[in-house]
Amino acid sequence: MKRFISLLVLIITISFPLFSQCDNGSNYYPSSIYSPSPDSWGYASTCNWAGEVIQMNIVSGDTYQFSTCGERGGVSASYDTQITLRDPSGNVLTYNDDFSGCSGLTSYIFWTATYTGVVYVHLNEYPCNSNFVCTRVMVYRTEPISLPITLYYFDAYHIDNIHNIVQVEWITHSEQNNDYFTLLKSYDGYDWFEVCKVPGAGSSNSELSYSIQDTNPRPGIQYYKLRQTDYDGQWEEFEVVSVIIKTERKEVVKTYNQMGQSVNRDSKGLVFQVWDNGEITKIINE
Repeated sequence: MKRFISLLVLIITISFPLFSQCDNGSNYYPSSIYSPSPDSWGYASTCNWAGEVIQMNIVSGDTYQFSTCGERGGVSASYDTQITLRDPSGNVLTYNDDFSGCSGLTSYIFWTATYTGVVYVHLNEYPCNSNFVCTRVMVYRTEPISLPITLYYFDAYHIDNIHNIVQVEWITHSEQNNDYFTLLKSYDGYDWFEVCKVPGAGSSNSELSYSIQDTNPRPGIQYYKLRQTDYDGQWEEFEVVSVIIKTERKEVVKTYNQMGQSVNRDSKGLVFQVWDNGEITKIINE
């Protein structure tokens, strides 16, 4: 029985390293700390041996890809690679051996940095061996997309029937390099024209409210949309809102069929009539 237990312990002792994440200590190469550029594949060294550690600067929130496979980065290791990421305290952050999306026994990691500092990329040959065949560990860094503004609220409503006024309001939770807003208006949802420009707050992490009045609406439907423009001229638009101003209808200004084609009022079949106050009715002509 003692012999059996000893053999079992020996088996466990020998097998355990096969499933561990290799620790190469401080076998750094290159000796300098690599800083990857965003949005392109790069590498710290043209040749890293299994058993070495690559030191790399990282930024919290950025995503990083580490690869020894040809499908990701264009360099395929000729041996069974392992990649392990460790933090400055030596703790394992993540690990890969034989990524399913790569050909051969190569590795790939997709990881989002949880701190700003240095990460240690340990390269090994399975099972936690070193060798004398070099490869490149390809790295791809992606910075998070910074939205120009976070729009919390945007709406329009008719507030004054006597003076015929539409109130348009919007609220932002944050703004980044926001030069100005442009309020656009349309009567059909296709052709737009500018109502006004409103200065932005530049950069802000506070809730900000904006409000303007359209004093020249007309009966029927008015469509409004908001455009935000950065200091560098880049812009984005947000969802359209609409307001219906109802008045007494007097005449039909347009008639169209189910295909959206303009037709005569007495055309046979189902037709839609657009009145001068914006209301739409449908009739069936025999």
